[in-house]
Amino acid sequence: MDNTPHNKFQITKGSPGLRLREILMDSDGLLTLVKLNVLFLFTTLPFIPFFLLITGGGSFTALLYCTNQLVRTGSVLQVMKTYFNIFKKYFKRTFIAGMILSLTSVVLIAGLIIYLTMAGSNIIYIPMASVSLLALIFIWSVAVHLFPAFTEEENSNKTAKELFKESVSLIFAKMKETLVAVIISVIVIFGIILMLPKTLPLLLVMIFSVPALAAGFAHSDAEFISDII
Repeated sequence: MDNTPHNKFQITKGSPGLRLREILMDSDGLLTLVKLNVLFLFTTLPFIPFFLLITGGGSFTALLYCTNQLVRTGSVLQVMKTYFNIFKKYFKRTFIAGMILSLTSVVLIAGLIIYLTMAGSNIIYIPMASVSLLALIFIWSVAVHLFPAFTEEENSNKTAKELFKESVSLIFAKMKETLVAVIISVIVIFGIILMLPKTLPLLLVMIFSVPALAAGFAHSDAEFISDII
């Protein structure tokens, strides 16, 4: 594979499915995903209550910026430096959005677990669990497009409210791609968490970076779905 600084491995333009497979099968691509996962865990410290509420905006933005770069160019040069540069640069601007996303996600996930548990004894809780899941899918769908938008040059003068509206519009414009990315995220994250401690190695190396890679395809390339399904 080509190891030039600008493109670590050859990617066939117009074939997103091939691009995804090359990233996952390439040692540099996999190493980048592992690094990004560790960096995200380090900057969110999910085992410390409420820390994610403070750092979530910067962490989500840095992670999705890097995975979008990986999708577009096939590599992320100086992964740690790039991640922390984006984290610091957009920390203040994305603080509120990150806090809202983090808090809402925690509440909806907690509600979903509680309702599913209670549904075993009373089916009236099944609709409530469904509403929690749908709300979670919507929030994560917005995040797929919102946080990368903060880092795009053409959006530098736009407010968070304007970017939120544009992100909602992108959900409908890229409905299939966004839903696939979110479904992958739900399966990977909940699958790994529910099977702990057996899946602890996967938690450390891919629980957030693989969903973020799927989000990168949804945001960067509207046609990747056709090559995967």
